[in-house]
Amino acid sequence: MQVSCSRLNTWLRCPFQFWCEVQPELKPMVKPRPYLALGSIVHAVLRTFYTLPPDQRTRNALLRLYDQAWADQGSQPAFTGRQERERWYRQGYEMLHRYALRARPAEVNVKRLECNMYLELGEHRVSGKVDRLDHLGEGVLRVVDYKTGRSQGGEEDLAARVYPLMVWKAERETPPTRVVMVYDYLPEGERVAGEITAEAVPALEEELGHLVEQVAGDTAFLPAENQWCGPCDFRALCPEAPLEELLGRWPEDPAGRLESLAESHPLPALWTRLSQIRMFLGAHEAAERAAARAVEASPDYVLARHQLGIALGTLGKQAEAVEHLRCAWQVVRPGSPGPERPGQAGQATRAGTGGRDDRTGSAGRGSGGVARWTVEVGLALAEALLALGGGEAMEEAEDVLQQLGRWEAEMAPADDARRQRLAARVALQRGEIEQARDLLLSLVTGNPYDGESYFWLAEAARRAGDTAAALDHLCRAAEHGYRSAQCYREAAALALEGEDYHRAADLYRQALEADPGDLESREGLATCLFWAGRWEEALGAAREWQEAGGGTAARALAMDCLLRLGRPQKARAELDAICTECRPTGELARALGAVDRYLERVPGDQEVLLEKVDLAEELDRPTEAGAALAALSRLARKRSGDLARARTLARLAVAACPGLAVAEEALREVLEATRQLAEADAAEKGRPLAELLAEEEARLPLEGMRVAVVGGDRVGAGPYRGAFAQLGAECRFVSADLNPAHVRDKVAGCDAVVIVAAEIGHDLSEQTVRVARSLGIPVVLPGRMRGARAVASAAALQLPAR
Repeated sequence: MQVSCSRLNTWLRCPFQFWCEVQPELKPMVKPRPYLALGSIVHAVLRTFYTLPPDQRTRNALLRLYDQAWADQGSQPAFTGRQERERWYRQGYEMLHRYALRARPAEVNVKRLECNMYLELGEHRVSGKVDRLDHLGEGVLRVVDYKTGRSQGGEEDLAARVYPLMVWKAERETPPTRVVMVYDYLPEGERVAGEITAEAVPALEEELGHLVEQVAGDTAFLPAENQWCGPCDFRALCPEAPLEELLGRWPEDPAGRLESLAESHPLPALWTRLSQIRMFLGAHEAAERAAARAVEASPDYVLARHQLGIALGTLGKQAEAVEHLRCAWQVVRPGSPGPERPGQAGQATRAGTGGRDDRTGSAGRGSGGVARWTVEVGLALAEALLALGGGEAMEEAEDVLQQLGRWEAEMAPADDARRQRLAARVALQRGEIEQARDLLLSLVTGNPYDGESYFWLAEAARRAGDTAAALDHLCRAAEHGYRSAQCYREAAALALEGEDYHRAADLYRQALEADPGDLESREGLATCLFWAGRWEEALGAAREWQEAGGGTAARALAMDCLLRLGRPQKARAELDAICTECRPTGELARALGAVDRYLERVPGDQEVLLEKVDLAEELDRPTEAGAALAALSRLARKRSGDLARARTLARLAVAACPGLAVAEEALREVLEATRQLAEADAAEKGRPLAELLAEEEARLPLEGMRVAVVGGDRVGAGPYRGAFAQLGAECRFVSADLNPAHVRDKVAGCDAVVIVAAEIGHDLSEQTVRVARSLGIPVVLPGRMRGARAVASAAALQLPAR
């Protein structure tokens, strides 16, 4: 492996940044920076300046060279706008002006300028570029590295070892007695960074060789948060950074681009970042898969374990979430030594590189030295344990919170508030409502905008039986932006418990303002308006619910509103649509419920009663089918006086549900009406009553008839044959595989043809109708009727009496 000294320094600060810098496809992410552009100009000027003879190295010569270089390179893209170019020009001018006054360049004995050097370390090579190498006399050499920024202290310690060693190795013929490394901060002055002598060379070579071996063996390249994260060009890809960094850099399809990168380069940091963005976009299952890939790539990577636990918890897999978060907690919990992992430098080499935390792979962050991920993981674990439930889980959650509580004064305010909320939830699970309430009240007293604490205060109030306080706390939580739609919905549910439909409707409206796509709130709003008697508003809300995807349920509520508003024809259109939509989806019970509600308002609709018979039979509800047939019998008797049809339907009702009182009553009524009519006829015509009754019985529409059923074999002949047999008719079946001659043979001699239209092909229907009409045989088309008794009753209503 060949690596530059500056790249080694980058690996020490953050292995993930090191990896990003060597990927060609990530080079477009590197921003042109003005201070780097100025640095390259100043370096070029000083290189030219020190090629001049000593007596010509004057301040005027240096500034003249700077003006020439700026004229050639000052229009770089890094300098945007005239004012910015002028500002950076003045900064470079003043920097070199001060340098010329203090450095005494005429006295410098230059040995080399901008020389590329290499250091062989076994199979590896480290390269570097020395800005200036000077003779100091008595075998002492000085390595000068120009810095155009101000000193931050300790950030170049690796270069202070590597560059002198490179010079020592390069001067084999006349070895120096000492090599000194100097950082020349042009705005401030020189600082000696280090030096080596012959005695230090072997140990330094061994140390650097060990470091390069670690870099060569790193496969995870885990990120490490530190003071250099802010200006990092690759921060958008780092799971330690806020997601806004990635969304700002890749506004279009960030998840897709990141997934493509992770598939090509399966680093745990990239998979973790992908999981974070998938979670943010609501793709929780995809987030789980990405986090699982991160854990698979690096099982000890805390951020990956933490992210997988969060994703699993979101999917309701609390037991699995707890296991992964436990693994992460064992690494970061206070007092844990943490595992050794590839990619961590030795203590000596790591000195001065930002204090990376050996347990987490990230820098310690947070007040008082509390590591950021110790807090993050601990709180996530406690929350997952509470969601898991159970006595042992609750005790473990309490133990985790106690460990975190020992650093209460050092924790960030937001993290400490979260810890106290979790402690309050533990108290709630223990039934210690007053303790939980006191903890939460202290939080909202300190921060009146703490919506989450108001949410749990509402839960405490509910458990205490104080519905009014719970409703008030939920509204405050929603107003302060915590799960606004959910809190308003829950508040509406509490208002409904008190039958305050008007307030519940207002709360559902507020939920919809927070989340216009919330179907549950749309349903709640329409339903509350209906119960409040505001039917016109309820109808509008039901229409909006239907447009948003409310489906058949929204249409059913719209039908109910139309019935209340006295618009039965429009309600009937909605009912027909409901029945049509419910059949393919199998929601027959929903359709039957809508039919029943319609019939409560419009009890005399014969077609809807037939639809009810059909639905009840398909759902195997004989009582409801029998009651509907009995209602049809009464309609036939009262509206048209057709006793023959009324008797047929009453007998069908009794056959549908033997012992059903309403069916038997309908049959008794029609038989009594038949007897009374025959008795009157007998008195008028002077004929015996028994004879007239026998004639009336013979007028049953299907008695002794031969009926051809087209398509019945598709669902089995038995139910149809039995239904027609109950009416005294003989049933024949016309199958779809018969040719026209066979159809004629089947139909010929029949008194009627019944076509089960929904169960056969269009061609056979037309063919049978043509044959029947050519023979003068009546045809019954039940339409959407499917059940055997529904077909028979349709025939009884439509066939002429003989």
